[in-house]
Amino acid sequence: MLNYEQQEKWSKIVPNWQSPINIETVHTIEISAKEKILTFDNKYQFINIVNKGNNLQYDGKGKAIIEGRTFDFKQLHFHFPAEHTIDEKSHPMELHFVHQNIIGQIAVVALFVELGEFSEELNSFFQDFPAIESEKEPFSATLGLDSLISSLKSGVYHYLGSLTTPPLVKNVEWWVIEKPITVSAQQLDKLKQRFNHGNAREIQPTNERSVIHYVLV
Repeated sequence: MLNYEQQEKWSKIVPNWQSPINIETVHTIEISAKEKILTFDNKYQFINIVNKGNNLQYDGKGKAIIEGRTFDFKQLHFHFPAEHTIDEKSHPMELHFVHQNIIGQIAVVALFVELGEFSEELNSFFQDFPAIESEKEPFSATLGLDSLISSLKSGVYHYLGSLTTPPLVKNVEWWVIEKPITVSAQQLDKLKQRFNHGNAREIQPTNERSVIHYVLV
């Protein structure tokens, strides 16, 4: 299990372009997108759930088209609190949908979660989890990710960074959805009660990276 209180010990050699970052909207490059930059299968299918000690990993399958390239969906996991911030504003939770294409490129779609209305579509992800670390259990769920993100009618931030857990793999494409989804306090508490110590990596320097803000028109 990762020790988030001693993150400085994770790696002695860390590349310059790491994640997460604080997205400063005044410094982003704004691009109007008439066509969808991100599209997903109608239903992502989840088949297994693994307890990572301070996280849950929901394994599954599905496909995403990202800037015209095909990626396979690998797994979903979460972070308390959200790892990325926008203009230093944080959210209570962030979901990471991890994808990889045939040549090994990794693309992570990040969704912020905030308190609000009960989410029927996400409810199963806030209930089922194994009790023992490293235990793997069958998990049956589907998620209409394309319709969920489309319903947000918002933009997306894109930059090049890394995974936020060791081995901190670099050259990871990040696609951070601007508008958060909502879940109820009761839903969020079901996970927070089990993972109440937090599992968010510290904000990393932007180091003059370009952050593109695709505005959906």
